[in-house]
Amino acid sequence: MKEIWKFNLGIPADTSIINIPVKGTVKKLLTAQLQNGHAVLWAEVEPNPIGNIDSYLNVDICWTGFTPPDSDFQYVGTIQAMNGLVYHYYVKNSADMFDV
Repeated sequence: MKEIWKFNLGIPADTSIINIPVKGTVKKLLTAQLQNGHAVLWAEVEPNPIGNIDSYLNVDICWTGFTPPDSDFQYVGTIQAMNGLVYHYYVKNSADMFDV
């Protein structure tokens, strides 16, 4: 049975790629937004009943004016941080932590 999960993304000092382990299978990426000043991602996940890591979310965070990632990544949202910078979040669901 699917559940909606929230993943903390953070707001980096510069563009970056982060890898988030998922104890289940991501079925659908929903959105990235600010919640109480923190960048978060919501996704529909089918949990692994024994708690094993089944996949990774490879998150590419880029600023306005930078080159976006390749087409394997799905755009999930733009966040304007309190510092005035604008971050664009792209995500790829992968079985490999280093598949970026």
